[in-house]
Order: sequence, then C-alpha cells, then structure tokens
Amino acid sequence: MEPETIRRSLDAIDEAGERYLRALCQENDVTVERVGVRTPDAMLLVALIGAAATVSFVVERWHDRLRGGQVIDLRPEAERVAYRDPGLAYGYVVVRAVDGTVTVHVHELPSQTLEIVKVVVDALTGMTGKGAHEIARMARESVDGRASVEVDGQ
Repeated sequence: MEPETIRRSLDAIDEAGERYLRALCQENDVTVERVGVRTPDAMLLVALIGAAATVSFVVERWHDRLRGGQVIDLRPEAERVAYRDPGLAYGYVVVRAVDGTVTVHVHELPSQTLEIVKVVVDALTGMTGKGAHEIARMARESVDGRASVEVDGQ
C-alpha cells in the first residue's frame, strides 16, 4: 500500500530559510513549490508535497530551525544552562565558559543538525565551571568531524 500523499503550506521567511527548506525537502524526497508571496512583509509561501510522515518530519525540522541556535551557559552564575536563541542561526551552538566562548557550527545535512546539537549538549552536561579549551576538546570529540569547533574565534 502506497503512503498517503499530502500537501502542506509553510511560510519561508527569507532566502536562507528557503534554501534550508529546499535542502531539507530534497534530502527527504518531498516536493516544494512556491505558492506566492504574502504582503506587506513579503513572506514567501511554499507548499510541501509528499508522504504524510515525511512531510510531517520536514515541518517539524523547519519549526525547530525557527527556534534558533542553542546556547549552553556553563558559567557558575548562569541563570539558565541551556536554551534556544532565535537571534543565533540554527546549526550553531554557543557555549559560554568561565574563561571564554566556544562556538560549534554544524555543517552536516539539515536533517542531521538537531541530532548533532543534541550530541554536543549531552557531551557538555556537567561541565559547569570548566574552561573554554577543555569544553572545546570535549565538543570536538563529541562531533567527530561533523561540526567545526572554535574558541573565541580562534
């Protein structure tokens, strides 16, 4: 029995968002069509067409992208340890250490980004109060080449 094919509309906010959505659709065998532009903010409307489960997966990943990048604050005085920041691009993890900042940039396929971010978050759990270089070492080990890791822009 063939899976049910559905059509679902989404708003793609900008060109980068459209590129991400198209890559995600291509990875998952979902067709994406431009439907129109919503005014006054010129938001692009697209339709996703494919198997119901696959389209649902793409929509879930799309909504996750809109939540922004991951921030992990490992300073002892941090009020929140982990949170999403819509001002930080999806696919980035910024780790605040006691002596600097570590940036992780995931450069895998869009559908794998969330998985890699989770691996980084899990690896860094319990590292409160550690230094940036120790955190970067642990992050590099956890991503195993699937993301770049930099300390304070180095």
